[in-house]
Amino acid sequence: MAKPESQGLEFSQFQQELDGAFHSRSDRIPAGTPEHAELMAFAQRFLSVRRKQKAEEQQKVGRASEPNPRAEELGIPTTYEPRYRVNVAVVVDKERLRQAARVIDRKISRLRASGAQLDFNGQQVVEEYRASLPWFEDFFQRKALARLKKMQADRAQLPMAPYEQLIVETVRANQAVVIAGDTGCGKSTQVPQFLINAGFMKCVCTQPRRISAMSLARRVSHETLNVHGDQVAYKIRFASTMTGGSKVVFMTEGILLRLMSSDPLLTAYDVIIVDE
Repeated sequence: MAKPESQGLEFSQFQQELDGAFHSRSDRIPAGTPEHAELMAFAQRFLSVRRKQKAEEQQKVGRASEPNPRAEELGIPTTYEPRYRVNVAVVVDKERLRQAARVIDRKISRLRASGAQLDFNGQQVVEEYRASLPWFEDFFQRKALARLKKMQADRAQLPMAPYEQLIVETVRANQAVVIAGDTGCGKSTQVPQFLINAGFMKCVCTQPRRISAMSLARRVSHETLNVHGDQVAYKIRFASTMTGGSKVVFMTEGILLRLMSSDPLLTAYDVIIVDE
């Protein structure tokens, strides 16, 4: 089967069919997410690059490459291809791929009947799109790693960072501790992390607004690479991610007061952080 070379191939024409094959709710990148939109744009750019590479390869036809007996003996490629460095594989239900290819074939037939000049079929569209997925995952991970490196470097520069051990020791030795610092020094995001890393099992951090409780829980979870899973949670009115294993819970002051009505001493928690 010839690989698709048509200049008219646009993945957006078959987005619904491709979403059904690759982007269900249980897949790595569900349809409708920001990552999905980024992937669609990436896949189209990737297709353009592949077209350009194929055109360059056609110009080199006739230039015979020198044989490499050692490579042939070892059973490895004789020439380097960038895809060899992508340590990602895409596993998709074959029936979903076949179903998507059949639906795309019918759509292509309708487009041809309306006068469109298309020289590819549904199987080729599916395979071409699938080929872009490992490259996108590699690209996405590299970008995420760059963001993570920057975030960790920024954390190390926060004014609160050098005081981790002192804060933990002071909290262990005293019933009440006042931590003062300028806005942006890391009080809200770093102190809960100091405590959970030091082994405190149940910590509450209050916030004056619901949105700040939610955003701080997500931020702390992100900064810790979610290594604590659901141990970092939030609890606000009508919404909660808190479980029995939650170690740090960001909640509004109203929720804390409600908890005190049934447990005045808050015996279920080791540390209460009243932020702002």
